[in-house]
Amino acid sequence: MAINVDIMKAYDSVSWGFLLKILQGYGFSNYCFGFYKLSQRLNATVQNGNLELSHTAVKANVDISHTFFADDLLVTCKASIVNARVLSSIFANFGDISGLKISPHKSSIIFSKGVRRKRAVLQLWQCKEECLPLKYLGIPLCSTSIKKAHYVALIDKVKQKVTSWSANLLSITGKVELIRTVITPLCLYWCSVFQIPVTVLNQIQKVCRDFIGEVRRMGKRCIF
Repeated sequence: MAINVDIMKAYDSVSWGFLLKILQGYGFSNYCFGFYKLSQRLNATVQNGNLELSHTAVKANVDISHTFFADDLLVTCKASIVNARVLSSIFANFGDISGLKISPHKSSIIFSKGVRRKRAVLQLWQCKEECLPLKYLGIPLCSTSIKKAHYVALIDKVKQKVTSWSANLLSITGKVELIRTVITPLCLYWCSVFQIPVTVLNQIQKVCRDFIGEVRRMGKRCIF
């Protein structure tokens, strides 16, 4: 079971006094966030045996229960009512201290096949069930190898970026620079996780070439 947790209006609702106490207590700089304390609580819950890891993590001998990036949190554990209650208690306690509350409408739970009592877990958390692939930090998460159909999101993202630029007001050099500074990092981000098929890269190339409008001059040379 994996729970995709969304913190409701994290920046607006966080208790700054809570953050200050965390910074002072641990001696960190002002860049430290209260999520560090939550991460410690989750790790301690796993270590003392109150939260069971997922079967996949146990089989792979990987002691990972959650991942953080800013206010994006993904928690994984064995699908059970007990674990759901333990996590609910942890987040409720964290919310009382920090002011950061879970947004049920934006959070979701992903179950593996054959899991029982899904409805009870969903009712406890008051959130929806979601199926893989799950979009996390802009990247689709799958239990198997990613398929070409999953790269549609990347192609659409490139098209969205390109169509938002005023091509008529830009020189060819300006267009190329935009592609190299915006489209290239986006593609490299995906390449850091997946091996993008050549057919997908060709589609992205075509979008970029159409934006530049210099197909004949560029030939088949890669422009990003």
